[in-house]
Amino acid sequence: QQLLEHLAASRLVTLTGPGGTGKTRLSLEVARASLDRFADGVYFVPLSTISDSELLVITLAATLGVREGPARPIRAGLIEYLRDRTILLVLDNFEQLLSAAPTVGELLAAAPRLKVLASSREALRIAGEQEYPVQPLAVPDSGDAIALEELELIDSVALFVQRARAVSPAFELVPDNARAVSEICMRLDGLPLAIEMAAARSRLFEPAEILARLDRRLAFLAGGRDVPERQRTLRGAIDWSHELLDEAEQVLFRRLAVFAGGCTVEGVEAVCEPQERGLDAVDGISSLHDKSLLRRDVSGGGSFRVVMLETIREYARERLHASGEAADVRRRHAAFFLDLAQRAAEHLYGREQTEWLQLLDRELDNFRAVIGWALDSGYVEIGLRLAASLDRFWIFRNHAREGRRHLDALLASPLSGVPLAARAAGVGVAAELAGWQGDYDVSRPLAEQSLAMYRELGDTAGIAGQLSNLAYSTVMPDPAAALELFRESVAAYREAGGPPMMGESLAGMATAEMQFRRLRDAASHLEEATAVFRQAGDTTMTLISEGLLGLCARLEGDLTAARRRYVDVLVGAERAGTQIWLTMPLAALADLALLEGDAERAAVLDAAQAQLAERLGGTPSLALVGIPDVADRARAELGDEHYEAAVARGRSASLEEVIALALEGSAA
Repeated sequence: QQLLEHLAASRLVTLTGPGGTGKTRLSLEVARASLDRFADGVYFVPLSTISDSELLVITLAATLGVREGPARPIRAGLIEYLRDRTILLVLDNFEQLLSAAPTVGELLAAAPRLKVLASSREALRIAGEQEYPVQPLAVPDSGDAIALEELELIDSVALFVQRARAVSPAFELVPDNARAVSEICMRLDGLPLAIEMAAARSRLFEPAEILARLDRRLAFLAGGRDVPERQRTLRGAIDWSHELLDEAEQVLFRRLAVFAGGCTVEGVEAVCEPQERGLDAVDGISSLHDKSLLRRDVSGGGSFRVVMLETIREYARERLHASGEAADVRRRHAAFFLDLAQRAAEHLYGREQTEWLQLLDRELDNFRAVIGWALDSGYVEIGLRLAASLDRFWIFRNHAREGRRHLDALLASPLSGVPLAARAAGVGVAAELAGWQGDYDVSRPLAEQSLAMYRELGDTAGIAGQLSNLAYSTVMPDPAAALELFRESVAAYREAGGPPMMGESLAGMATAEMQFRRLRDAASHLEEATAVFRQAGDTTMTLISEGLLGLCARLEGDLTAARRRYVDVLVGAERAGTQIWLTMPLAALADLALLEGDAERAAVLDAAQAQLAERLGGTPSLALVGIPDVADRARAELGDEHYEAAVARGRSASLEEVIALALEGSAA
């Protein structure tokens, strides 16, 4: 409908997009819907077999039945034919005839009732053109469970079902295959051509079997003999666009395949080195974007980024491997993102923390790609340095479980030849992440190993950090020993210049003091920790010290002050999006509800935070400061039946509902 409106308002409408996005299908639909609007006809003109711009006029004339006369050149005859007629010309696959775009302009100028609907990988760029970028079809949301009747209304799923029924009339979308069909549509980026080719395999394969084969999607999705050669495979559709690039653009295109999840101009310059081929990075990106091989990433963030549809990227990746350049390009890609992570690490404790975390969010897929490459190719040192540099990111952005998994794999690799500093950092961050997940039995020996390495290196700040990790893992079994370790850590940090990380050791001292109920000493340490964090501008870590001050108030019996701090932390953690920080105030508010005689509310909140902790892979518990488990106390008060009902409510509630419930309690 929108295209019909554009066509009513403009005389030239151009559908743009990469091969496979459904430009031809859409133009045919518009043509059919326009038949009664053009008294002299709607003409579909396929141009896929034409590469010579001089042939455009001849092809149009042949389509319209215009003949060349002895005293009338074919161009003049075409213009005369069109001059007083109400006609729609649908020019399909115009991309290889862009130099003939002025001819289209000439025809439109000479024939006032003529309209043109063109499809092309880039705009014709002539006066009066209305460009209409053709987006991939809508796909299901991977994070949501969708009812079957709603799923059938999603465009990509509807297309799959339609094409599957064309080859297998008995095909139905049912609960048993709905998830696989959804995954197919998502994996194929909503590209109609790819989805059609996948659905065409429904004659032999169930959706789950098609999905299993999508890793080699370009080779698998071969079309039948009754479709044009250009659409026999998705490879052909993309190859059509690729062949029209000049050599420098082809080199840039294939090198861009190394990026996962998009890239910035700076990344393109450093990794793809287009300047070596005399191509400016911005000009090259713009050209590929105009040719629909790149898209601007509008998913968020202020920086300019471009991204390839994954299906196009796989084609480009094959081209990269065939070129023999893959190893060098991957090394440059790894070096660029290692440098980025190391630079970011310097800013994750201060006032620029939010901006740098957002930047790292956008590059997570690239970091994952580098770590995977490091594991596969034996460049373990790069992987360790990268994963270790992202320690704050893994924690603050709710990826602690993933960070541990990467480090576990890297540390299980052959480490001969890996410098001691890289091993110390990797083992140390593995200890830290295990500690943040409350996995102290794992954290303790890792911290001991890393501490020994840092002592060998004489790295004072590294020693301080591992003393702190070791202390946190020791608080519950031996708070006195933990307190001594924290003191050593603070002293080492002071020797290293008193960096913001020292605040974590001061907060740790408070947890040990709370075990002994020396609450004034604990509060003193926490106030110093808060001052350290605030001086650095670290608002995220300030939430931890504020929450612990709330627990101090609770142990002193000041429940009003405790509630106020818990709520401040809850609101701040929700705003920051740091879910690991949410579990502590939720657990603390559950404990508070129990103290105030509302065991049911306590059970609901505690079950909700426990489920969140499970999803994160574990978090520190209130036992770190000597507060007994809420679950056992709530069960004792409610009895098994009522307790389990409350737990079910907590576990079934959304995070938003749980936070709202917690805040309702704060206002009461």
